[in-house]
Amino acid sequence: ELDTDDLNHYLKGVVYGILGLLPILIGCGFLLHIDHFLIVFLPVILICAILIGLFFISFKTLIVVLTVFSKLVQMLGYIFFFLVCLTFFFNMNFTNVTLINEALRIVFQMSIIVCGSLVFCEIILRKFSTQIERVGQILNINKYSVMGIILSFGTSIAMLPLFSKMNKKGKILNAAFSLSGAFVFGGQLGFIASVNPASVTWFVVVKLLAGILGLVIANVLEE
Repeated sequence: ELDTDDLNHYLKGVVYGILGLLPILIGCGFLLHIDHFLIVFLPVILICAILIGLFFISFKTLIVVLTVFSKLVQMLGYIFFFLVCLTFFFNMNFTNVTLINEALRIVFQMSIIVCGSLVFCEIILRKFSTQIERVGQILNINKYSVMGIILSFGTSIAMLPLFSKMNKKGKILNAAFSLSGAFVFGGQLGFIASVNPASVTWFVVVKLLAGILGLVIANVLEE
């Protein structure tokens, strides 16, 4: 769990990421001629607009709103996890054992990915430290921030253990990129490829464009 300062930097980066996401989302929607695009995406656009508005009007209010929302989701997660645990001890049909086993398998896979990413990070920093630091100097971020962005291409979960080691700007840039750019070559890509292979190219292009635009916006505004 992120501490208060890290959470503020993360949420600030998320808003920059939204600023990068909205124009790409709207532009691609019209480009792909999606039927009733504005009507279908209106709730998403409104939520993003409200968050952006709060960011410029009162950042403290935005932090409070997003923090309360995240705590609410966390509490609901604890409650439903408790109900799932009851399924093991009592004959309650909250869910079935198959779904529980699937969820535990996913958690185990996530743990493996995070552990593996930390080893990967250490290897890259040892072998390519000069190149990593050079990129960091361009963006005015430290080496852990650069590695966080690289790891986010596969999964943003792998970026979080490095978050406390990043400098302030690096934390904001990582959050901005990960909002849209995370998982672009990870599990989400595999899911899209299995469900709708024809959409893979657009999936990669849109996520990369939105992630990079969010990164650029954050880099410019945090200079």
